[in-house]
Amino acid sequence: MRLENETPVDVFGNAMPMFHDWDGDGDLDLIVGDFLDNFTYYENIGTRTVPVYTSGRLLRDSTGARLHGELCIITPAAVDWDGDGLMDMVSGEEDGRVAFYRNTGKVVDRMPVFDPPVFLRQQADLVNFGILCTPAGVDWDGDGDYDLICGNSTGYICFFENLSGPGVAEPKWAEAKLLSCEPFDETRDFASRGGMLTADPIRIMAGHNGSIQGPAEAKWGYTCLSVADWDGDGLPDIMANSIWGKPLLFRRPTTRRS
Repeated sequence: MRLENETPVDVFGNAMPMFHDWDGDGDLDLIVGDFLDNFTYYENIGTRTVPVYTSGRLLRDSTGARLHGELCIITPAAVDWDGDGLMDMVSGEEDGRVAFYRNTGKVVDRMPVFDPPVFLRQQADLVNFGILCTPAGVDWDGDGDYDLICGNSTGYICFFENLSGPGVAEPKWAEAKLLSCEPFDETRDFASRGGMLTADPIRIMAGHNGSIQGPAEAKWGYTCLSVADWDGDGLPDIMANSIWGKPLLFRRPTTRRS
C-alpha cells in the first residue's frame, strides 16, 4: 500500500493495521500500531474503492498528548468496546496486559481522538509485576512482616504490602503500588539522571540512546534493586541499577511513608 507521495506505508516494526472510517467521511482510513508504542494515522483522501493515503501522523489523545501504549510491542485491534457506535481500540502490550482506548467521537485536525489507555482488570491470583521482576524482601512499612520491593523491565519500582502479618507461610499481598521520589532537577539531561523519565512514579527508560541494542530498546528500563539502610538512619533505602548501568540511590524519608 502506498501513500500520496508514492512511498510505502512503513512504521517502526510490528505493524498492526486497523482499517475503518475513522474520520467519518465515508472511506476507509488507517491506524497502525508499531513495535515501540505509537499509533500512526493515515487519512484516506481518495475514495473507498480508489484509496489515496496521506503521510502518517501520530495520533493525539484527549489531553493533547501523544497517544501511546505504556509498554512496547502493542497489538491493537479495532472494536466498539462500549457499544456507543464509535470504533474504539483494545490493545495488548509486552507484559501481557490489555488496555482500552475509548474513541471520544471527536475529530481534531482531521484525526480521531481517543482517551489515554485504561488497563482492564481481573481478580488477582498470583503476585505479578510484569516481565523480569526483581524482588527484594524487606519490612518496608515497619509492621514486623516482610514486604516486597520490586523492579521490572518497564523501569518502575513497586511496593507489595504483606497483609498477613509476620510468620505466615503463604501471605496475602496488596496490589502493587508504584513508588515515587522527590522531583529531579529538570535542567539535568536524561543521561545524567540515569535514565530517570519521571519521578512520580519513578520510571527509568533507555530512550533513544540508553541501550547498546539501539533505539528499538527505547521503552525498556530493567530496574534491578537491593534494599538496605544505606545511610544508617534506621530506615530502608533502595539502590537500583537499570539499562543505563548507572546505579541510583533512593533514600527513604526520615518518616516512613510508602
